[in-house]
Amino acid sequence: MQDLPGRLASALLGLTEKRKPDSESRTIAITQQEISEMVGMTRESINKQLRAWAARHWVRLEHCAIAVLDASALRELAEAGAREGRLRHPPVTTKRIAQSPNHARRATGALMPRPA
Repeated sequence: MQDLPGRLASALLGLTEKRKPDSESRTIAITQQEISEMVGMTRESINKQLRAWAARHWVRLEHCAIAVLDASALRELAEAGAREGRLRHPPVTTKRIAQSPNHARRATGALMPRPA
């Protein structure tokens, strides 16, 4: 799983790449609310991140649209976020834990009688 900026950068790049390759415009007709629902972040977080990128001239915020100005910067961010996400979230293993009475007691919080 990617970090917040990485997920947003990936989403913006994915949306711009769906456009025709010969299209010069990298403007995406989408609201901040719609993109927040797409990437699973709050609209406020999206707005804060987009404003930071606008200050760097990576994107331009328009009414109900976002223009990608520097796709290479967003691509680097998306790739870095993917690498960090893999480091922070190691793969889930399916190794089973032996179910002992003590394990069950800790898991449920219930007191089980000790064997005699």
